[in-house]
Amino acid sequence: MPGIDIAVIEQCLNVDPKAKKIKQKRRSFSAEKYAAIVEEIDQLLAAGFIREVHYPEWLSNVVLVKKHLTDLREAFAVLRKYKIKLNLQKCAFGVKSGKFLGFMVSEHGIEADPKKVNAIMDMLPPRTINEIQRLAGKVAALNHFIVRSTNHCLPFFRVLKKAQEWDDECSWAFSELKEYFAYPPLLSHIELREDLTIYLAMTPNVMSTVLGCTSSLGEEHNYAIKLGFKTTNNKAEYEALLARMIVARSLGATEVEVRANSQVVVSQVTGQFAIKGEKLKKYLQ
Repeated sequence: MPGIDIAVIEQCLNVDPKAKKIKQKRRSFSAEKYAAIVEEIDQLLAAGFIREVHYPEWLSNVVLVKKHLTDLREAFAVLRKYKIKLNLQKCAFGVKSGKFLGFMVSEHGIEADPKKVNAIMDMLPPRTINEIQRLAGKVAALNHFIVRSTNHCLPFFRVLKKAQEWDDECSWAFSELKEYFAYPPLLSHIELREDLTIYLAMTPNVMSTVLGCTSSLGEEHNYAIKLGFKTTNNKAEYEALLARMIVARSLGATEVEVRANSQVVVSQVTGQFAIKGEKLKKYLQ
């Protein structure tokens, strides 16, 4: 302990030098716990009970030093003078891309770790609660790269919360998740003075379905309906599908190509997924 003669007392760890060294993983704490830890460390440092660790190996000091850049300039000057080349794989300042805190960092931005992405891409559809929990954990590790991650994983959370079975909606959400990670997004810095266009639409009434199309002449045709009863997402998609067919018939269309953003409804209409609910069967009939 600092300030105490080793002749009085000495504290040491009984570690076998032949034992294999194990590096613990970085731990994450909540904001309250982190603030308490920082406060406790500051008190121990002020009391002189603990002090900064100096690594015997060639590692960058974790404590910020004012003259750190000056030392780097002197080091580089010596390297240039004697024409000493460094190993780029061991020098962070000489690597164009690398792994940092579980992310792939490059000059273009921050990318998701390919190993974490492949863990989801190669995963089979989960069938048990434990497998769904592992899937949710893998998705949580890539939460920064998923737009509205809660919406993507809502069917999984519903199964975990209500102890339901894996259904067609979960299969659709799982396949959509894989398609999303087929081309994972890139987190890059914001470009200053870049044009940002925001489209807003306001109405005094609540709309349940909005249809719109643009003709070959550039004419826009918009159609909106309001449902006067409570409905689920799938029922709303079926109502929108029927509304499209009615509008197309009123316009005299003979051949109609229907596009929908609900893979569940599309698969049920084409016969790929079976319909379990009696109320949904009435829409197809």
